[in-house]
Amino acid sequence: MNLQAEYFDKIKNGSKTIELRLFDEKRQQLNLNDIIIFNKEAEKIEQIKVCIVGFLSYNSFQKKYKDFLIQENIRNINKNLV
Repeated sequence: MNLQAEYFDKIKNGSKTIELRLFDEKRQQLNLNDIIIFNKEAEKIEQIKVCIVGFLSYNSFQKKYKDFLIQENIRNINKNLV
């Protein structure tokens, strides 16, 4: 799978731990513990391998957005407590 350089770098440095994709026919073939190879878009000479550790499914974008907004707020609170 290809990723824009900005997101590739964030996954590589650990600041991005979730990749969101439409659950189309291609993604429906994925399973837990599968390895995905991400290519850094444009030059495609850099790759990283990641393991699928879970799936999240949402019926609407609004529900997904609300869930991730709550998680981001919790992360920010935890950072401030340290």
